[in-house]
Amino acid sequence: MPGSSWRSEAALLLALLAGPAAAFDFTLPTLEGDAFVRLQDQPGPVLVNFWGAECPPCIGELPLLLDFARRHPEWTLLLVATDSPALAKQAAARWGLKSEANMRLVRAPNAQALLRQAGGKGLPHSLAIRNGQICARHAGAMAAEQLIPWVAPCAAAPT
Repeated sequence: MPGSSWRSEAALLLALLAGPAAAFDFTLPTLEGDAFVRLQDQPGPVLVNFWGAECPPCIGELPLLLDFARRHPEWTLLLVATDSPALAKQAAARWGLKSEANMRLVRAPNAQALLRQAGGKGLPHSLAIRNGQICARHAGAMAAEQLIPWVAPCAAAPT
């Protein structure tokens, strides 16, 4: 198509002039309410998972995510509860969820807005992040065989 070459070059130039994408960041209270957790303060790569207490796919993938965090201490797992504090605390107690060395339970007071900012529309929704840059997104429940290849772009990124 005539003129398409200059349009492609113009689009590339505009993208270069715009500079790097803004870093994705948030500060959320822990589920326990005793502290705040800032995404940018987490060392190394971070797996962020938005979940809900009444979301069967969310609950179904929690064992996979917890196992990943235990096997990969270089990663931080942030489980972002999208429910009311009371409902999220009940669910966490029911499934034995508690903050550990590289895993934090946080709650999003304005969960839908944060989920949209993260590029999500529904639950569960996961992000692999390194240095504030989103390396990968996943909508829906994650299967065991998907997890390691999915996080690979962040795992390989320089710190």
